[in-house]
Amino acid sequence: MSGSSIDEQGTIPDPRSITEHVADELRERIKYGRLAPGQRLIEADLIEQLHVSRGTVRAAFSQLASEGIITIERNRGAHVRVLDIEGVRQLYELRAVLEGRAAGLTAERIDEPGCRVELERLGKLNDEFSQGGSSFADYWNYNETLHRVVMEYSGNDMLRRMAEQARTLTYHYHLQAATQSGSSRPVSISHACAQHHEILERILVGDATGAETSMRNHILDNGAGIIASMQEFGQPRPALLAVNARRRSPAS
Repeated sequence: MSGSSIDEQGTIPDPRSITEHVADELRERIKYGRLAPGQRLIEADLIEQLHVSRGTVRAAFSQLASEGIITIERNRGAHVRVLDIEGVRQLYELRAVLEGRAAGLTAERIDEPGCRVELERLGKLNDEFSQGGSSFADYWNYNETLHRVVMEYSGNDMLRRMAEQARTLTYHYHLQAATQSGSSRPVSISHACAQHHEILERILVGDATGAETSMRNHILDNGAGIIASMQEFGQPRPALLAVNARRRSPAS
């Protein structure tokens, strides 16, 4: 792909779609630990890796900067945003509002096609994870899927996008708290599953107020754990996180 390449059908791609593709790729790299908080984004490397123009990369940088995911400074270039404890606190408060509202809206839409079936399926998986014996990586993927599905079935695309931006920024910090050995407040998968069970139960019976409250409490509880982890261990180290995510067994 390049900024002016022609696709297999002989049409010139919309430059905006190419920019969005690059922005999406960078969001994924940031979210899943391939780019660390504070790491510099090298234009030349991205041009070579993604086969796009310098203008496309810079447009993607501008888009991510407007979302607060990266920072751009004169003479220093673009870097993945680094959060301090207060920044994490504020983002989790925002996530609690957004994802709480999403859970409430999903409860109101529980009889929309596919919604109940999908959430019941996730509820069964949640019960299995609560019994232990699964890898941490499998649980982590499940957790991401559950939150994504609840947001998608809310029917509010703007809310979903805002919540996803906040989740991208906090992903490294959450994963560190979940995988760092020796933490004074280790993440308990059984505790998280109990909270997920309550959220799903309230959504499935159409209790919008209860679902919103349960999701808010769940997100704020996660935020408290992340802050405790940062106070002990500082900024996350994605290379270590990737290893821990593969190897660590679920907490009991």
